[in-house]
Amino acid sequence: SSYWAAEGLLAGEYPGSWDARDAARRLRAFANQDVTLFVDLTHPADGLEPGSLRLVPESLLGLRLLGRGFLAQYAVGRAFVAPLATAEAAAATLAKLRERFANGRETPGLGDEAWSAGDPYLGRLVFFRKGARLAGVANVPEGQDALPLAKALAARLP
Repeated sequence: SSYWAAEGLLAGEYPGSWDARDAARRLRAFANQDVTLFVDLTHPADGLEPGSLRLVPESLLGLRLLGRGFLAQYAVGRAFVAPLATAEAAAATLAKLRERFANGRETPGLGDEAWSAGDPYLGRLVFFRKGARLAGVANVPEGQDALPLAKALAARLP
């Protein structure tokens, strides 16, 4: 079961199935709707809190410039994915985030480009861009490492 969360943004349960025929049927149904990208934020080994994955219709993380996106609560913080219209729009938004969180630093080896920072309200943060998507981790408590969850998320994004 899935639903159109916003124009061009479909949300729902895992699209596959343990049964190969059922999986093929489900994937054909998505292909018939021109769905070409699946993002899985639900890997249990990462400490996902059950039922926490949700669509935030605007101001993801309380930041207007992120717009709408998906948010999931994990044991070490919150993971987010914000799909933007183009890679250029995502790069421009990340540049604005760098200005907003000027106390941060470049974080190499994560997506096309990445930035890590700290914030009194959002805790330790990692933002990264991969194509037209901005994603990352927020609300990581002091003394915990945000990079493992950010790297796991980046590995799941095309």
